[in-house]
Amino acid sequence: MDIHWPLIGRLIGVCTLRVSVAGSSARLAYLGAEQAQLLRAEIRRHMAAPAGQQVSRPAFTGELLSVPGRMLAQAILLDARTMTRVLKAVALGFVPYLLLGEPLALLSLAGSLGWVWRMTAGRWPALYGWTVTALQGGYRIDHGMLERQHTTLRHERIQAVLITQPVLWRRRDWVTVSVALPGQAGLTTLAPVATRHQAEDLVERLWGATAVEAVRTRAPAPQRARWVTARSRVLSAVVLPGYAAVRRGLFLRSVVHVWPTAKVQQVAVEQGPWQRRWGLASVDIAASGGPHPVARHRDAGEAAQLAEALRAESRRGPTAVARG
Repeated sequence: MDIHWPLIGRLIGVCTLRVSVAGSSARLAYLGAEQAQLLRAEIRRHMAAPAGQQVSRPAFTGELLSVPGRMLAQAILLDARTMTRVLKAVALGFVPYLLLGEPLALLSLAGSLGWVWRMTAGRWPALYGWTVTALQGGYRIDHGMLERQHTTLRHERIQAVLITQPVLWRRRDWVTVSVALPGQAGLTTLAPVATRHQAEDLVERLWGATAVEAVRTRAPAPQRARWVTARSRVLSAVVLPGYAAVRRGLFLRSVVHVWPTAKVQQVAVEQGPWQRRWGLASVDIAASGGPHPVARHRDAGEAAQLAEALRAESRRGPTAVARG
């Protein structure tokens, strides 16, 4: 559930309310501030009401995370992938000038400057004032300087959490926290930048201490996996009662994917010819929402045990987790 306050709408006192369900959404535009607040409160009341299957909900209500403006600006500047895209856009803007040799051809650079602005300085006012608040039955995300955005996530609809760390953030130990929701192809940002302690606190508020343990536990691939991939030392997979986590690492960023094992729908063990040569295998996991995690280049026997543990955990179904 999103409430969008564009700049002109804030001046005249109207906004847009969007309610999303799995596979579809409804939008109500030109609502007054009081109308939007009352309608959101009524929907939130139904979100918090127990229905059918009893599931665990956040016991704490209040602000969970607030991103300082200075920290947000530093994180945007230190995002190596963003800087790479900016340099690519600027370089492409110079291509017509290099081919034609005419100064007027530099006008093509102006077309890429708008995109560069959106990827760098334009992101700061859009993400400014980012806060995450726990509610009864869900979480609310507020952000935006000129255009305010209010997003409400239902607790039970969160399928997986991804914690991403760009290479230039490692010294400060900053991460990005995203969640996967059913019916959405992409990920929803829960925190554009946060310390690792804050990210683990969000995971604990969401699913409990076992999920945090799954995030922290590392089970690296065997040493012989270096003959299959140069990234074997940062690959990891672990299955704990109720939750599982897969860690994959690239040079520019590392990602930890954690999800409840009750969300697992299909598990497959894959083994290519080069993996058979070194006694390795990969476990492909299909969950009910979000990207498919893959535990790559595990020992063949360990991969079979990992797949069996995931199947056993998924048959147990959802379990309630106590939270403080």
